[in-house]
Amino acid sequence: MTIEPLKLQDTLEDLEIEDLFSNITADLVEYKAHEPFINRLFSHQAGTWLEIADLVQDLPDIKAQLQEINERYDGNFQVSWLEGPDGIDSTGYCLMVFLADTLQWTNVAIYNKARFFRN
Repeated sequence: MTIEPLKLQDTLEDLEIEDLFSNITADLVEYKAHEPFINRLFSHQAGTWLEIADLVQDLPDIKAQLQEINERYDGNFQVSWLEGPDGIDSTGYCLMVFLADTLQWTNVAIYNKARFFRN
């Protein structure tokens, strides 16, 4: 049995793209300036998968991050939201699920949907 040597450069590139996905998803749920994304996401029915690029057309910083990702990634980068389970749903929380399908990369954010709509 022959074991191929690990190609460090390939490994670093994989980590870098995953870091880009992590950064953009954190930015989308954290910053007030990105509330148009949140509003558009919640305008769709829970469980609907949406292309992130379609939800950020007026967010130039996010569009720039997506452009960097698209130079290195040829798959879908999508988001969906789900009502929270009984334990957190009663307090107005939901789950946002981010997916880069061909990498099988996911990120889940717990988000206070009730507070978002109160503001």
